[in-house]
Amino acid sequence: MIHWWGLPEWHRNADPAGVIRHLCTPAGDKSVSAHAVVWPGGVTELIDPQLAAWHAMQVNPISIGIECWPWGNQSPRDLIHATLENLAQQIAHYYKLYPHLANVRLHPHSEHVATDCPGIFYRRQLENIHQRALEIYQGKPTKPKRKENPKMIIFRTPDGICTLFINGEMKQNPSAALLQGLQDIGVPVLNLSHEDLEFLKLSPDHAAMPGRVRNLLDLATDNPKMPDWLKQHSLLGKIQAVMGIPQR
Repeated sequence: MIHWWGLPEWHRNADPAGVIRHLCTPAGDKSVSAHAVVWPGGVTELIDPQLAAWHAMQVNPISIGIECWPWGNQSPRDLIHATLENLAQQIAHYYKLYPHLANVRLHPHSEHVATDCPGIFYRRQLENIHQRALEIYQGKPTKPKRKENPKMIIFRTPDGICTLFINGEMKQNPSAALLQGLQDIGVPVLNLSHEDLEFLKLSPDHAAMPGRVRNLLDLATDNPKMPDWLKQHSLLGKIQAVMGIPQR
């Protein structure tokens, strides 16, 4: 059974670690839980699938509940794709444990409880997610396999302002909770010097950056598209060091 942890416009920036803490915190008769939590950066299993999780009332004893990052038509495409791929991988894992489930369709939470969860976008994708999980389970992928989850890095300026980049693309106005959550799950932080900041020349509102910086981040995220002189800049080495990327 597929869930989301809230409306995208309210909760897409929620800290995954905070969601996990909430699902692991007893709250009397209002306790909720899930077998696994899925977001763009990975999957965390919370409960053995042989045990019941409190996620769908009367069907708790006969279902596996997966809590997912909420997305909508305004969400970054790379984060959507990463989430759906991680979700399919986790479902395929359950198919390996319980092969009979591979013949059972995925259920939205809203099918069993009066709720909009997991939203129209997930409901529209359930059959595609099921088919992708079957491909993984059967070892017959029909799509190019993802190399890995999106590469992310956080730049922190000398005055403490943070900017998030995902696969070389700047994400505007990330919330403090999202930044902290990403750091909690291991997204690297690069503390910029004044010299680095001068090279980056981010606009005052951090809404734009020069083409050379986009190229620099392309290289750091395994997309070499830049001239040799730029590859030698010291900032590149710093980015590669914190992201664990071998120098070329």
